[in-house]
Amino acid sequence: IITVPAGGGGTFLGGYLVKKLHLSCSGIIKFCLFATIFAALFTVCFFLSCPNLTFAGVTAPYFPHENLDSRAYAHTTEPRDLYYLPKNLDNACNDRCACSRRNYEPICGADGIMYYSPCHAGCSEEINLENAKVYRDCTCINATFHGETGPLYGGGSYDAVNTMCQSQCDHLWIFVVLCFLVMFFTFLATMPALSATLRCVHDDQRSFALGIQWIKVRVLGTIPAPMIFGRLIDETCILWQESSCDDHGACLVYDNAFMSK
Repeated sequence: IITVPAGGGGTFLGGYLVKKLHLSCSGIIKFCLFATIFAALFTVCFFLSCPNLTFAGVTAPYFPHENLDSRAYAHTTEPRDLYYLPKNLDNACNDRCACSRRNYEPICGADGIMYYSPCHAGCSEEINLENAKVYRDCTCINATFHGETGPLYGGGSYDAVNTMCQSQCDHLWIFVVLCFLVMFFTFLATMPALSATLRCVHDDQRSFALGIQWIKVRVLGTIPAPMIFGRLIDETCILWQESSCDDHGACLVYDNAFMSK
């Protein structure tokens, strides 16, 4: 939705404008400079963030309205607040269930809180519907969906459903638009930059110039960037899935506020 139209459209338009406007070499370089500046300005999209969903034992305690420790989870505005909060998926309401963290099956409770799995929510009854599963008799959930008040119809009353809780954040469309513009202006400069490189060197040095250019792109950009950004993204993880090996598995929950810093 973003990469293909923005990348393809920007690449095509960049080459078309160079030809249509009959830009000189200096004009092409200025064009690339302005396109890069606009792309850099629109990177403000990466500073947008939505609050984390309320996740029992991770971003909020079990029974947050009754638990005195819930104040430790409230108003977490500092970048790493969620990282330092205690993570405990076990509670008195599910201590008899012997739940395993290897089975990640998130459910949304009628109390608006996410749970790691039906087991961690203390659910004892599972009902299969046509498009989802609902759960009843969940000892960790002090609320119940009734008929059409829940996210599913025809399920009667139930305590939880195997879907993610709905986020109230409305920043997604802003992020999509800004991210599209970042990609568009980034690719807008690709063909003009290639044209400028070929025009700035002698005919017998064009292959060598392109080789040097792409070596710099690889060494300074496409090779280290995935490793650096991967490391930074991993640093924002606040809940890892347990695996059968000694090492942890995939990240399940990220600290959205810290990721946007």
